[in-house]
Amino acid sequence: MLVGTRISPEWLEQGRIFHVHFRNVRGRIPVDGWYEERAPDEGDLSMYAVAGALRDIGYKRAIDYDHIMKLVGDDDGKAYIAFCVGHSRGILEGLA
Repeated sequence: MLVGTRISPEWLEQGRIFHVHFRNVRGRIPVDGWYEERAPDEGDLSMYAVAGALRDIGYKRAIDYDHIMKLVGDDDGKAYIAFCVGHSRGILEGLA
């Protein structure tokens, strides 16, 4: 779906984008043969650019921080969730 930071507006118009898993990764399966999930501020993608591309095509639905990663001393994942919510809100407010 992503080519750089461009998202196909046709997919939104066709109702094919209705929920975004807003996570970052390092590595690309087609190129590197592997990938690993990373915290939103640690991967290969600029999440600010991804959010901007979603805004540019008029996306106004759910953005989900996706899988909960365990942080040291955060056995139930609440600190990670709080980080993801704050990170996402900062990006979205920065785009407003």
